[in-house]
Amino acid sequence: MLLITIFSFLIAGLVYWARGAVTFDHQRLNMIPAALVHGSALLAILFAVKAWSYYLDRFLLLYGDNGVVVGASYTDLTLGLPVLWVLIGLAGIAAVASLTNLQVRTYRLPLAAVALLFGSSFVLGEVTPVVFQRLFVKPNELNWRDLISSAISP
Repeated sequence: MLLITIFSFLIAGLVYWARGAVTFDHQRLNMIPAALVHGSALLAILFAVKAWSYYLDRFLLLYGDNGVVVGASYTDLTLGLPVLWVLIGLAGIAAVASLTNLQVRTYRLPLAAVALLFGSSFVLGEVTPVVFQRLFVKPNELNWRDLISSAISP
């Protein structure tokens, strides 16, 4: 669904550009309002699908192979799962911002929504777990494994 939405966005942009509805003049992007509304609607769909993708990523934590144990690690449980919930919320906010842009019709809301979601996705979803794993878990990984095992088993 993500690929279909991205390709739809790109093809619509190419069609609008070929018809002259989207032009680039001296480092400035000019669009007719219909192209801006269509792009905002496709962006809202993209953010909604991304929120669903983050929701499904929660279940993939159970199949992770990242260290001593197979399955959800200490980092996944304490940091990865809450980060996924935050990203679901941010994707929802970005979708609402894009839908709001159907009435407002400005470039700022969609750009802010893209920066918000993908910037926070990179920082929260990629950088923070790696730093946490290396600084806190890696020196005591076997102790964390025993802690998780004792918490899971009755």
